[in-house]
Amino acid sequence: MHSQTALFATQIFSIERLRADYDGKQISHEIVYGVSTHDPKIFGPAEILKLNRDHWVIENKLHCVRDEFYQEDRSRIRKQNGSQIMATLRNLAITLMRDRGITNIKEAANKFLMDKKALWSFLGLVAGNVCPHPSQSTGMGSISRP
Repeated sequence: MHSQTALFATQIFSIERLRADYDGKQISHEIVYGVSTHDPKIFGPAEILKLNRDHWVIENKLHCVRDEFYQEDRSRIRKQNGSQIMATLRNLAITLMRDRGITNIKEAANKFLMDKKALWSFLGLVAGNVCPHPSQSTGMGSISRP
């Protein structure tokens, strides 16, 4: 149960946001206002700004790439869990690239679209032997077909 004091605002703040596209052209300018219950002695302006920026890290690092490159917001996948599955696959692709030091996701993804050998190599697979024929035993047993 929360204490009664947690219900009262201890500070208000405003944050000015200037958004620009990748070429530096200004897209929007806004001022947003907020209310905080954080102790102002501990959370001054710099800490409040950091909390706000940390909140937007996911938007800036993941969703922005998903929407800018993969055009996720324009997707017409709506049936059952299709949109969640595609979002998960996009997240996986972005995470794999970032974990391996790729910073330009769009450039790398376009390369992989055009060069399948580069994609297979990136994934640690051997081109031409991605899905071996069942007769090529892996020592893991066999697949019986009716």
